Amino acid sequence: MDHQHSSLTKLGFVVLSFNSALAIHNSWGDAGSVAFVLAADAALVLLFRCLRELEFERGEGGGRNKAFVWALTTLLTAMFAAKVAALMPPVIAAVVWAVAVATTGEADVPSEQSAAARAKPKYRPLVSPQRMKKKRDAAPRVCADGEGSERVKQRN
Repeated sequence: MDHQHSSLTKLGFVVLSFNSALAIHNSWGDAGSVAFVLAADAALVLLFRCLRELEFERGEGGGRNKAFVWALTTLLTAMFAAKVAALMPPVIAAVVWAVAVATTGEADVPSEQSAAARAKPKYRPLVSPQRMKKKRDAAPRVCADGEGSERVKQRN
C-alpha cells in the first residue's frame, strides 16, 4: 500500500519528533521517562499507520486493523492515565482511571457476529419497491413541450 502523505501529515510528524526529542533531552537522566516517551511515540506512529490503512480499506471490513486501533488507543490511554494519576490526589486519580476505563470499555471491537449484524439493513424503506413502481407507472408521460417522447411512447 503506497499512498502519498499530505504535507500536513508530514508537518505533524516533524512536530511530534521535535517534541519527543525535546522531552527526551529534558529527562535524559530518568530512564523511565525516556522509555515512556519512546513507547508513546512508537504507539502513536503505529496508531496513525493503522488508521491510514483502515481509511483505505473502506467496505472491506478491516476487522484486524480495527482491533489494532482499539488496542493501541487503549494502550495510550492507560499510559497517559498512569502518568496523570501519579500526580493527582487519590480521589482525583480514581476519577482519572474511571474515565480511562470508561472510554476504552465502550469500543466496538469487531467480531464475526458484529460483521454479520452490520450486513443486515438497519432500516425499512418507507415505500415498498412495488408501490414505487406503481407510482412511477402512474406518473404522466408527457415531455416539457407537451408532446410524448419516443422513449415514453415505446414504454407504453
